[in-house]
Amino acid sequence: NASRFSEVIDTVMRDFVEHINIPSGIALNEALLENLFMIMISILNKIPIFVVGKPGTSKSLAMGLIQANMNGEASENAFLRSLPPVDIFSYQCSPLSTSDGIEQAFQAAARYKISAPDTICVVLLDEVGLAEQSPHLPLKVLHKVLDEDHEYTLVGISNWALDPAKMNRAVHLYRPAPTVTDLSKTAQGMVQNAQLSGFLRKIARAYVTVYEGQKQQDFWGLREFYSTVRHINRMLAEEKDAQLNARVVMNAVQRNFGGKPKDMTQVLDVFYDTMGISRGGAEMEDVVELIRQNIKSKEARHLMLLTKNNAALSLLFDYGLRKQENTEVIFGSDFPADKTDLQVCLNLQNIKLCMAEGRTVVLVYCEDLYESLYDLLNQHYTEYGGKLYVRLAFGTASRLCEIHRNFRVIVVVEKIDAYNRLAPPLLNRFEKQVMERSSLLTDVQKQVERNLRQFTSIYAAGQGAKKPSMAELRSCFTGFHNDMISSLVQSLPEVSDIEETTLECINRLLWLATPESACRVMSMRARNTALQQLRGVDAVHTYFKKQHHSDFITFAENMFEPWARDNMGVQAQVLTFAPMSLHSGEALGQHSKWKKVTTRTLHELSSERDLRTAITDFFDTCSHGSVFVLQCDPQAASFRRIEHARYIIEHARSKFLRGRWQDIKDRKAAEPKDAKESKAPEGKASEGEGKAVEGKSAAPEGKGAA
Repeated sequence: NASRFSEVIDTVMRDFVEHINIPSGIALNEALLENLFMIMISILNKIPIFVVGKPGTSKSLAMGLIQANMNGEASENAFLRSLPPVDIFSYQCSPLSTSDGIEQAFQAAARYKISAPDTICVVLLDEVGLAEQSPHLPLKVLHKVLDEDHEYTLVGISNWALDPAKMNRAVHLYRPAPTVTDLSKTAQGMVQNAQLSGFLRKIARAYVTVYEGQKQQDFWGLREFYSTVRHINRMLAEEKDAQLNARVVMNAVQRNFGGKPKDMTQVLDVFYDTMGISRGGAEMEDVVELIRQNIKSKEARHLMLLTKNNAALSLLFDYGLRKQENTEVIFGSDFPADKTDLQVCLNLQNIKLCMAEGRTVVLVYCEDLYESLYDLLNQHYTEYGGKLYVRLAFGTASRLCEIHRNFRVIVVVEKIDAYNRLAPPLLNRFEKQVMERSSLLTDVQKQVERNLRQFTSIYAAGQGAKKPSMAELRSCFTGFHNDMISSLVQSLPEVSDIEETTLECINRLLWLATPESACRVMSMRARNTALQQLRGVDAVHTYFKKQHHSDFITFAENMFEPWARDNMGVQAQVLTFAPMSLHSGEALGQHSKWKKVTTRTLHELSSERDLRTAITDFFDTCSHGSVFVLQCDPQAASFRRIEHARYIIEHARSKFLRGRWQDIKDRKAAEPKDAKESKAPEGKASEGEGKAVEGKSAAPEGKGAA
């Protein structure tokens, strides 16, 4: 009968799988059991197989266990020593995969088979479903491989089924979504806490409710469930006499089901109601604290920050979550000469060094790197001699690289991309948090923000008029967007006087006002009067008399020195309505007091290295009065490239100023006491300033600051 037949199959599967060493903390659930058995049998009989299932259904884990255990005569188990060794040739598929890359994996397996005839060569196509999204149609090469007999076999892992033409040519193992019972059994093998064990079924039921009710399919997946269970288990183990209470549940859910702030209250309610725990007075933690906890935890998943306009990149440093000295930011370059495999290799080498040193890596626009980092992001680490190693892959080549236990990866992505474009297999590997400027304002800063929004509303539409549209605001303030005012408020030091801070912000905001909007306010007396009554600000007088909007040279002549503080120079971004002349730097040197001007045009630079070299040379040779001008034409260079260039300049300037501050500190420490007492007033030293201007931007001043 069917029941007896099922028992026989289960017995046979366990007879095979019991010879595989499964590390502690990994539960041999039904999914892992079937995956191990089917993949092992298919490999031994050289039958191609596709394993299909949602993220977290033990597909990659099964392949990792087979690779670690099936070593022929070198295997630990007597039964496995009787079987031939297995060598796996991995190819990490992605939406950028090509047929040449996949063919190279098969060719590498065929060449190795010639030199090792007793070895079973396996070509593993990891996340093969992503390759279907490639415009190069790389999977067309599989038809020939699947139809012919070869000395190697194929294992494909995917989150969804491929087209029938491929699936019908191989064994197809489909992993359905696990039931509540499956999940609770799996969790039982992951924890040792008796208190938590009684709640595992309720946690599984809560997860299933959240998973089935999410609006974006697979934004949260099985890894969220497993991570939540491990997180609660850790919290209970770390505290003596700890209780599974509302605070523990809230922290675990906030950490592992982040990325959708609007849904968080609903998700928490599901967990509390299902687990039968009263929320009581437990308060939600702010996103900065959640990020800090993730970065400090060695057991946590790597972190993905969802943001707007890459705001999270600067906020990481502004809020002290990371320090420049122990953090490496890798920007995916779109300079023409950087769109090569060589650049990918250089970035991987950079990551490899950071892994060994334990430095945090922040990835921005690095889609080309993700396919090489899937094992790293999966945290599939191997331990040898007390050290951890992980596989980094590039095409068909892969290598085990040492990884420090403190190493962390932070990926910064645009929120809209995470919600609409990024693949679930990538999303599910991360602990996700939304980090936007508007969500980090203090109560005092929020009051300043409200004052500024009232000012911009009257400036754009007049007193008592309806709320201005985004188009009207952008016609008044260049580049206006929803987070601009929040960013402006956060750029100022700690707010001590709300009114004074509001006036300073208005002054800065007027620097971005368009000439025609200032003329409209000047021609509409009622609107100008309303602005004066609101904050005592004469916007027209400030714009035309106190500020300098007429031309670049006048701006530089009048504003560089007033904006410089502590003899450290100034950094400015200048927006123009027409392309600046290629001779603008020369004109600045001729018609202003800034004589030492270095000019570069962004779209004429072929690589990131060219820009880094130019800005490094500037800082190495700058002196009093030096200016660096980087001209950026948004039509010739993408917004992404301009953003990349701005980061390079800001980072180089920050490094330069840190060195300068240290030099000043060292000199003061070395000065005799008498010399310190007779020293000239600060700011009168002969070292002077330097200045730099970025693209459509102006930049710094300091002893040559950019």
